[in-house]
Amino acid sequence: MSKSSRYITLSRLPGSACSLEIVADSLSYRKLIRKNLDIRSYNRELHIYQRLHSSFFPALFDAYIDNFGGHIILTYIQGRTLDEIIKEEELSLERIIHIGISLCEALSCLHSMCPAIIHLDLKPSNLILTEVDEIAIIDFGSAEEVWSDINDNRSHYGTRGYAPPEQSGGIVDVRADIFAVGKILGRMLSEVSGADRRCREYRKIRAIIWKACAADPSNRYESAGALEECLSELLRLKSIWKGRLSGVVLLSGIILFGMILFGARISKASWDSGIFVEEEQEMIEETGLLNIGSLVRDKAFEIQIERLMEQGEDFECDKGELSRLLFATEDYIYDLIKESDKHGDCLSGLHKLCHIYFLREDILEEQMRLRVPEIARNGILLIHKMKTGYSDQKLLMEERYFTECLITILYEKGDKRDEILLEGYRERVKEIDKELEAMEIENQK
Repeated sequence: MSKSSRYITLSRLPGSACSLEIVADSLSYRKLIRKNLDIRSYNRELHIYQRLHSSFFPALFDAYIDNFGGHIILTYIQGRTLDEIIKEEELSLERIIHIGISLCEALSCLHSMCPAIIHLDLKPSNLILTEVDEIAIIDFGSAEEVWSDINDNRSHYGTRGYAPPEQSGGIVDVRADIFAVGKILGRMLSEVSGADRRCREYRKIRAIIWKACAADPSNRYESAGALEECLSELLRLKSIWKGRLSGVVLLSGIILFGMILFGARISKASWDSGIFVEEEQEMIEETGLLNIGSLVRDKAFEIQIERLMEQGEDFECDKGELSRLLFATEDYIYDLIKESDKHGDCLSGLHKLCHIYFLREDILEEQMRLRVPEIARNGILLIHKMKTGYSDQKLLMEERYFTECLITILYEKGDKRDEILLEGYRERVKEIDKELEAMEIENQK
């Protein structure tokens, strides 16, 4: 029996650059995957699959060449792609962290080989969540072997939105996969419900994502193991807090009741600093008040944001603390946008956020500066939501400010693909200036 007749095609898998088929082995009656390739790709991928010996990856079952090209037979991994799960289910923060840890474990296995194998096309559709809720990485069509002493400046295949900047013609190493993990975590996090967005773990995982997705590889996590360690620590802290809460809810209620009854106040000195003094912070953490969304926590949060807004250029804090406050402020403002009577405050907040991102360039990473276009676009969308026409001078001036922010950042990027956008934004500024001039003439009359 020839190899080609041994495997019976059951179905074809759509959406792949090469021909992927689900086949049945007529000898062992196993369900398998057949990948049909040209000879050059066949030899390269076969070498990669011969080195993979872990439940994190599909195993090589067979391989053969015929008149139609090369064919690699792989074990079939039962489960659903992460892309399907994201679309069909609402993932909790805890499950997102678990998936991130499992993915890092798989990458550690891949990157620790000699030479290391980097996948270079990690994305939700190339990850399968197995029946035991572990990640399996598939599709090694873009994978490369990387020796530490080799500098490779050629372009590598990947998927836009998940591939790092250096993958389009730079030197790549294991940190290219770290960038993709950050993007995948961000994709899952974007579907998290509003309640989970206000907890401390959400802000911490956002900080982890920003580090993983740094534009400069030297600012990312050095390895999948380092990223896994941060996620595991976050999961451990979440478990500790969950255990504490079950025993302190009653105590917290008593404390809150006592505060309301006796008009307890946090000392003014603590609030003026924008951050709790050490003794008060320890008291609140021990009682679990921070984790049950208490009035105390909300008030502290509002005051920190107020100070960040009003004194952005003079706000004394390190890079990590400022980053966390900026992320928290963005979340806070976007939550307020949902309240119809808060639009004015939100517009002012988005304006000041852009201002702070420009002012604090000294300690903010370049990747954080790239938050400005998103914030500015949201500001413009909010303006259009607030007004029925262009009759409000203040709103026009706000739109001009946000448009100028977009022009500044896009110009700094120097990407030729942004030239059409830049021209459109510049034209819009000219239109706004004409409208403002007409309003000024009208007012003088």
